[in-house]
Amino acid sequence: MPTHFGVGLPCSHSHVTHVEYNMIHVEHKAVNQGMEKKMMSDYKKMSYHIINKSRETELGGADLASSFMSRFMGLMFRRDLERGLILKLPKSRSRYGSGIHMFFMRIPLDIIFADASKRVVDMISIDPWKTYTPRAPARYVVELERGVITSSNTQIGDELDFTCEHV
Repeated sequence: MPTHFGVGLPCSHSHVTHVEYNMIHVEHKAVNQGMEKKMMSDYKKMSYHIINKSRETELGGADLASSFMSRFMGLMFRRDLERGLILKLPKSRSRYGSGIHMFFMRIPLDIIFADASKRVVDMISIDPWKTYTPRAPARYVVELERGVITSSNTQIGDELDFTCEHV
């Protein structure tokens, strides 16, 4: 029998009683809520200070987004930027899979793309409602307040460091 979005729920409910369907729906909802709570708690706990080791300059503080939902939400809908955001991408992403969008963003950002060794492979200052694909695949996408790239004198090839802050 085909499944609904690969979750194991039947597409046709003709073989499932109303009570069974409600039990499946409640269980599925509880799993989703649990995942969302875990994602948000992980998102808030992991906080870093970013340093450009090559230039000995500071780029500021940032939170870590390592789950699908935290990366998906990113900084959308924010009116101001208190802290940046480090998006930790899954391994083996191509340069196209490392691309970003600025849909539903209200503020322009500086974006730094870094590889697994935290070497800068690309960077851009970008306005809301734009998209960008980096020149090379990235393991980390660092979203910062516009102007940070210039003020820190960050260049392609520089090595970054993320120092954990205990929040």
